[in-house]
Amino acid sequence: MYNVLLVSIMGIFDATAEIPFMFKRAGCKVDVFCASHAWLRCNRFHDKWIETSEDEQEFKTNLLNLVEKDPDHYDWIVLLDDATIKLMNDSIQSEELFKKILPILKSRIEKYSVLKLAYQLHAKNMESIHPNLLIIPKNTILNLFLKNYISRFY
Repeated sequence: MYNVLLVSIMGIFDATAEIPFMFKRAGCKVDVFCASHAWLRCNRFHDKWIETSEDEQEFKTNLLNLVEKDPDHYDWIVLLDDATIKLMNDSIQSEELFKKILPILKSRIEKYSVLKLAYQLHAKNMESIHPNLLIIPKNTILNLFLKNYISRFY
């Protein structure tokens, strides 16, 4: 059985809520690392919730401390959204820790982000049907509403 840590700083990003099911179905032990209102923890397909702050500084410090304390505990650490990938890419100094949390070359992260944006712009220009990204900035009315709405149920 593999130990998996699923990580997301984006509280109201609903796609992350579906991912624990896939790992659980594959027979993994699934821990989630997120804030209390995050959709990532809004299901029953994880074994343990590790609470953290949505503040970027606290989030990255808590994650780095968790992994440094016992680097071999998790077989896979999966960063589930672009915001988390960017935050950790910009934060990790140790090459060993970088390989554990982001097991790809640093230069490929920037290429991935550029390619994703380029694809969206191209699809929009071609007027093709494609999934839209909705980025909800922190401290907006919609963000606060969704946090309050979700916390009523979880």
